[in-house]
Amino acid sequence: MTTHSAASRHYFEDRQRHMATATADMMRHFAYRYLNGKALVLTGQPEAVQRQAERQWLRQSATLQQLRSATTDANDILELTVRITRMQRTGIVAGRPPGPASAGMWITDILPDRLPTTCRSLYLLDIPASERRRLKPFVIRAPRHALLVDYTGAIAPRLANWPLSPKSDLEAIVLNAWHELEAYLHRHEIDLPSLLPHNPDHFELFDDALDTLLDTGSQFLKHAYQFQDALQLAEPFPYQNNRQRETFDIAGLLTKRVSALTPSIFNRYFSNLEESDEFFLQDGARAEAGMSRQIARHYARGRKRLAAALELYVSLRQGGPLAALSV
Repeated sequence: MTTHSAASRHYFEDRQRHMATATADMMRHFAYRYLNGKALVLTGQPEAVQRQAERQWLRQSATLQQLRSATTDANDILELTVRITRMQRTGIVAGRPPGPASAGMWITDILPDRLPTTCRSLYLLDIPASERRRLKPFVIRAPRHALLVDYTGAIAPRLANWPLSPKSDLEAIVLNAWHELEAYLHRHEIDLPSLLPHNPDHFELFDDALDTLLDTGSQFLKHAYQFQDALQLAEPFPYQNNRQRETFDIAGLLTKRVSALTPSIFNRYFSNLEESDEFFLQDGARAEAGMSRQIARHYARGRKRLAAALELYVSLRQGGPLAALSV
């Protein structure tokens, strides 16, 4: 018998309670996970489910576009733009992998011999009789940290005999990584709740935190990436309240800005950037100041590491003498 503790590579989520709206719920669920990898859907009616899934995906994209149109916050606009763009690039196809290169979700009634390493979500809408014996060996061979999402109710009663741990184990990993990140920030006298927008001084405190972390960038990013990776694997994450969600989000923004201004990872950041660099590094309330004025302001406030990092960043993006630097 395979125990949960021995099955840390694969995880399970029972969503039978959503069976009445399985396809719509699946696409809402995948909207939290598609940035983390591709998905395979097992169903006896792949063509019909593919049409329904595409309609749901378009509706979700349209909802995000409405949210983007209604906000003036620069960070929210950028995040929504990235999500919308990637959603539009995510193909939903009836068939098995490898299939089209643009495929982000395969919907099939026959399990493939193996899944691509980037496929970390497996949805069971129903289990065709021909695939019942193959399903368990298939799950065993799934990529590391794959999540099996079951709408059939067939797996939960026999979970102890499957190579699966409950999704709550993934969520516990997130909280452990979060506590480590919080402890690291506390040692550097950075209080994340004080960086939230409800604090009238949050702009200045955020910049102070950024200046501090640029001096310890690699160690901060080690903890931050561990947390962000765990959070992505556990999506959709069951936040306790809005305050927890906001605090996780501000930690994510801090991570992105330290990443963007850390020379050793400039190239990786630029290759993934989907929007203007200056737009990303500005807060909505200060966007009109311009990057050069921000640099001068940071020097005046004593944030020398932040100012110097912004200068290097701008020089590299504008094709200056540092543009050919190999990092």
